[in-house]
Amino acid sequence: MYFSTMPIKPLSEKWSEKRFPCVAQWLESRPDVSVFNGLAGSSDAFVIADIFTSTNKTVLVFVENGKRAEFLAQECATLLGDEKVILYPSRDAVPYNMKSPFGPVVEARFNVLSQLLRGEKRVIVSVHASLLQKILPPRDLFNKIIRVHAGDAIAIETLGSWLIDNGFRRETMVQDLGTFCVRGGIVDIYPFLSAGPIRMEFFGDTVESIREFDVFSQKSKTVKTSLEIFPMKEFIVDSKNLENALTALERFSQEQAGMEEAIRKLSHQWKTVSDYEAIEWFLHWFSLPEASLLEYAPSDALLIWDDILPPDRRFEECMLNYRRHLERVPGIFLPLVSTPEKLLIPGQRMEEEMACFSRIFIDTAVDSKNIHHFESSCSEQPVFPQSLEPLVEDLTRRHGEGEEIILVCGNTGHAERLMELIGDQCPFALVFTGFLFRGFVDKFNKRVIYTDAQIFKWLERNKVDWSDEERSDSDEEDDERIVYIDGISRPSKPWDAILNEIVGSNTKAEEVVKIVYERYRSFIEDLLEYGWPAPVTRFLAWLLQAFSHVTPNLGWAIVLL
Repeated sequence: MYFSTMPIKPLSEKWSEKRFPCVAQWLESRPDVSVFNGLAGSSDAFVIADIFTSTNKTVLVFVENGKRAEFLAQECATLLGDEKVILYPSRDAVPYNMKSPFGPVVEARFNVLSQLLRGEKRVIVSVHASLLQKILPPRDLFNKIIRVHAGDAIAIETLGSWLIDNGFRRETMVQDLGTFCVRGGIVDIYPFLSAGPIRMEFFGDTVESIREFDVFSQKSKTVKTSLEIFPMKEFIVDSKNLENALTALERFSQEQAGMEEAIRKLSHQWKTVSDYEAIEWFLHWFSLPEASLLEYAPSDALLIWDDILPPDRRFEECMLNYRRHLERVPGIFLPLVSTPEKLLIPGQRMEEEMACFSRIFIDTAVDSKNIHHFESSCSEQPVFPQSLEPLVEDLTRRHGEGEEIILVCGNTGHAERLMELIGDQCPFALVFTGFLFRGFVDKFNKRVIYTDAQIFKWLERNKVDWSDEERSDSDEEDDERIVYIDGISRPSKPWDAILNEIVGSNTKAEEVVKIVYERYRSFIEDLLEYGWPAPVTRFLAWLLQAFSHVTPNLGWAIVLL
């Protein structure tokens, strides 16, 4: 079969052959403020990639929510390559949850900030809320990063003191992120932005070698010439900051009756125990220097607002969302936490900062005054019933009308399967691998780009909700069962915690399977679709534990699995 023997190539080799007319027109004049209209499906990812490659400038893209940001980042990475596209996640997934950001979130944010500090040109995708979240100014973050080179002179005691001050824990053996240990003239450390733990060997106070080592075998691997060590938290307070905060709290307690107990607890946690968990929700007491993400961006960076609502509306919604979540704060601490007005950058100030950059709005409802409009002509991928015949008929008709047919599949296996299904009827179709969330029809360039995810409705099983409607608390709890990492769903709680929730002493094994599947359907289906990584081993081990808990016959449980 001719169709099946065609080589399957990544979409990155195809996408740049034809430029969207709106981008070509924009490049001729490059106005300060523009609106691109008429885009549909995932065509915005193509426009963003086209602008990035054509201008060779840093591009910051802002969308409405975290899931949308993850998908758009993956789409842009499909076109540009993983090294050119980075996701800048929101620090506060759930406002006022009284927890510090999850370690990988902090690491991902530091990854973006470090690349901006180095002047590397990237496409950075984020949510609008991240624009309002305060961060350390570039100079302060730069000064907090410790840089070690082979041959440098630094005392081990000085290095250890710095690591402790910046959120690292001293252990007897390094196994987890944020830990370090000292054994004679060897310092092991597991910092952010490193593929694995690092071993530094000293001769006296001189760094003789820097090597990455295996966390399990403890054997050295890759030799490095230098190392950058970031703090383990975005905001690190020193003794002076702490004393200032406690003094301010003491003055507040004299003016506000009934605050002594809450302040005593915070003082014990921060000063006595040196535990700074959730300190991000009390930032205004510490008077730390603050900045916005845009202060890290180069002056010639391009801002792309990929959202139907304009910035002022989104910033107002963000502020209201934080105010609504204040009810999560325990009553004893409610008068002490930083209010949204103190925690976030004011929306008007952020709009003024955005005005310092060239801005492109994608299908955004903005005031048309003094704004240049550039038109495209795209439409969404049609919805087909659960049958191949309508798809084949649509592709054949479009091919007959002179349109180029491009099918994008999530991986080579999906592509080969699709070729087997429609290859005989549609030998003219070109199949590529890559991630596109939504297909579209580019009428100007007469090309059709359909995705297998929509053809077979695979992503619908993850129940991705793009609406901005207010959700009930019960909906929020359901959503918190699943988190998304690199676009793939993961259970948000440890397996033993899930087990305690759903397994009772009289629960039957069949009921356990049903409950697990209903609650974690998207996670299980992602395992089947994207392969069997290491977390699956832990999942199966937990499921075996669940079965053994409800039935003494473990062998029968294994058979069921």
